[in-house]
Amino acid sequence: MAPISRDDLQHFHDAFFRPNNTTLVVVGDVRESDVMSAVASHFGAWQRGSVPAGPAASSPAPGPTTIYLLDRPGVPQTYVAVGTLGPERSSPDFAALEVMAPILGASLGSRLYDNLRERHSYMYSGTPAAVTWRRDPTPSVIGGSAAVNTVKTDSALIEWIAELRGIRERAPTAQEMTLARGSLTSALPAQIETDDLLANRILSMVQNDVPLNFYDSYGTRIASVTPAAVSAAAGKYVDTSRLVIVVAGDRKIIEPALRAANIAPVVIVDESGKP
Repeated sequence: MAPISRDDLQHFHDAFFRPNNTTLVVVGDVRESDVMSAVASHFGAWQRGSVPAGPAASSPAPGPTTIYLLDRPGVPQTYVAVGTLGPERSSPDFAALEVMAPILGASLGSRLYDNLRERHSYMYSGTPAAVTWRRDPTPSVIGGSAAVNTVKTDSALIEWIAELRGIRERAPTAQEMTLARGSLTSALPAQIETDDLLANRILSMVQNDVPLNFYDSYGTRIASVTPAAVSAAAGKYVDTSRLVIVVAGDRKIIEPALRAANIAPVVIVDESGKP
């Protein structure tokens, strides 16, 4: 691939940096009239223009579960990431998947934390289950990552996949639902308590086509999620036969055990993800 030149950067800037391709979010102790005056003063001469279409929001379905192993000789832990494609941000399953994440493994007390860290001491740190939302389904990801004990990499993955399968098969308990709903709603104020956090949240909503009044009913949406809805969403999106598993660690230690465990085919990759 040819190196990026100054001309490449200039062409990209000319093509995409347009007022009709830009969102300006202002949060603070300001008056709308003052903001509009400042915008006109600083950006009034900025010309609209055609913007190239982005890549089509489509992707082939994930293939069979595969482990991609990146050799990092001598590192004291193995870094593991597990994921699969999820739905677009506007999906009606949004609330159910939001509740599923802390039950499965997005916080202390979750199934994956209890299994990998408390019961087996395989995991050092990480968030082994989360949902990363985007406007289009292609880059939306259901998965997570964690640093695990190098000599127990294969054992950790076996338990990890078992818990992913379990969230499909074992409906959340009443206690799990209460803790998950509470963690989501109680965390929200801290996520928008400063001007910059609030501005970033608004910008994300605009970028992902989320109505600006969405959080007016967020608590109600989360509270209305049932165990059956979580199980249905898990059954729809958490498919253990179509996972992408990335393992970065000391190959000479972890590869033989991974292959012997026969969890999934193992592909050795470089730092660009190529075999």
